[in-house]
Amino acid sequence: MPSPNKYWAGTPNYTSGNQGRLYLFPHWTEGGFAGSVATLQNPNRQASAHYVIEGAKVAQLVKESDTAWHCGNWWYNCRSIGYELVGWTGNPPSYDTLDTCARMMAQASRDYFGGAKLVHGRNVILHREVSDTSCPGTTDIDWLIAKANEYLGAAPAPTPSPSPTPDTKSGIWYEVHTSQGWLGAVDKVSDAIDGYAGWNGKAIDGIRAHRKDGKQIKIQAHILGGG
Repeated sequence: MPSPNKYWAGTPNYTSGNQGRLYLFPHWTEGGFAGSVATLQNPNRQASAHYVIEGAKVAQLVKESDTAWHCGNWWYNCRSIGYELVGWTGNPPSYDTLDTCARMMAQASRDYFGGAKLVHGRNVILHREVSDTSCPGTTDIDWLIAKANEYLGAAPAPTPSPSPTPDTKSGIWYEVHTSQGWLGAVDKVSDAIDGYAGWNGKAIDGIRAHRKDGKQIKIQAHILGGG
């Protein structure tokens, strides 16, 4: 994986200064790279992040010494760095994107945490944990943190499993929803149920189907204890 190719993009959406650097926040963009950068540069949106990342490409919008408006919680905004990873429902951030972010998070640990191990819930926080959102969706956070710790000298991160792809015969694929948000595309409902129904002990509370040709599709689902 090549070193990050970082460039300055800038945005008017920030507050000068900060109140310390205690946390790192990985997000996902729910849009493409250029559009996401433009959105976070729009003063009418009142939102920003320090970085937008896709593969090895990195746009910096806010200096790390300043406060980005990235997590909908002012206390955390003032004490954190926000990383927007290009990805969305059914197309989560690629492992090349995660690798770039991991390198940057490892450097942030050296700069602000004395090179301490990154731990979810201690110095890595998710957007959905401090604000009413599903962000960062199905981003492979465990792998991201493990990879960052690998760059800090820990054991290598596990080899990621290949992402499921839509069934090429039917052109139909499915997503399921839990309290963790919408979970990535699978090509059979049985895969969704087997792979996700008990995932982290979270029950499925929604399901949706997609057709490759974009046409509508109806599905029926049986709810235990219901109809």
